[in-house]
Amino acid sequence: MIATRAKGLRYNVLGRQHILSVLRGGRRHVGGGDAARAKAWKTEEAGGMEQNLPLPLCKVDEKRSSVRLGALVRAYNELRGAIAGELSSSPSFKRDDHAPNEENLCTELSWLFEDSVCLDPAELRRLLRSGGNECRSVEGEDEGRVIRSRLTLNEFQDVWHLRLRERLPIQYILGMASWYDLELRVGPGVLIPRPETEVLLDLALGALGEERGLGSHPWLDLGTGTGALAIGLARHSEGACGSRVRVEAIEASENAAAYASENIERYGLQDGVRLFRGSWFEPLEAEERHRKAFGGIVSNPPYITDEEMIGLQDEVRLHEPRSALFGGATRGMDGLLHIVEESPKYLVPGGFLGLETGGPIQATHLGSLMRGQAWDRVEVKPDLQGVPRFLVARTRK
Repeated sequence: MIATRAKGLRYNVLGRQHILSVLRGGRRHVGGGDAARAKAWKTEEAGGMEQNLPLPLCKVDEKRSSVRLGALVRAYNELRGAIAGELSSSPSFKRDDHAPNEENLCTELSWLFEDSVCLDPAELRRLLRSGGNECRSVEGEDEGRVIRSRLTLNEFQDVWHLRLRERLPIQYILGMASWYDLELRVGPGVLIPRPETEVLLDLALGALGEERGLGSHPWLDLGTGTGALAIGLARHSEGACGSRVRVEAIEASENAAAYASENIERYGLQDGVRLFRGSWFEPLEAEERHRKAFGGIVSNPPYITDEEMIGLQDEVRLHEPRSALFGGATRGMDGLLHIVEESPKYLVPGGFLGLETGGPIQATHLGSLMRGQAWDRVEVKPDLQGVPRFLVARTRK
């Protein structure tokens, strides 16, 4: 089983104070035993030999390997003890002002072991003393106790080196990201959903609760990525407005659309969420029935500027898709401007628009453009850090 976790790890993501992972309590099965689908990741060993790594972890058989508990804890202690040295000696970490710190990485290392080992997570945390200043040894019967694991001891080391030296996001290694109350499949080629975007889902659900008639129309998620917003809307709309909203989700990237499709299927929403390939409204343009048809539109489009792209955290800059980050030459607002311009054609009168932006400059500029045109009730809402980030509005009735 892959563990889910409580809110905790904070990074400077995309050059701003974002929470990289809000991981909620509990555990659930997410595809253990499907070893045939595990992707082989390649890394260079010290001797120049190439080794295949069984990643992402969520696709690896949880009983693939056997390890002795004493040796497992010693391996964890060694890797944990080496983190400070890696941070002080690695050029990658030294030049990156937004790099994860030692506490962040110790937390991630604990996640790696928790998600790999067939052992109650509370017991494993007790043995590893996750978050403590001292490492614990295993004695007596526990020393030789054999437990099952997704990884061998050598693979734990190789995977952790991949995390540190290649700055590969821990979510890509695990193959999962926790968002809202969802466990979403992620990997190279799709943006890791940020907890900030949970606020956008709450704003959309609030609009459904305020005006329940919006739930009688389908909703649209533009640039769905993993499908997070679309799935969240489909799952939680009934609680907000008394009926489950049908959602249409559009994604231009083939890789991202594949993850969205898998996540939609994992939650049994094939009938509730329809996925289209294309750029923004493109898949809808040919059919007149889509005009003035949607109760709401939500989107977290790319909004990073040229200047911000240079300073992104290495985990983001080196590994997450540029197409999901860079917002274009118009101060990062290419997608945002297009959505604001085209949305009134597709929303019912009084329909809801919710957008995530790059912050107060973008949100304020877009809001000023919208006021006095086809829009009503244009507001800028704060993110989890109190930064004005979300733009919400209604079409005029």
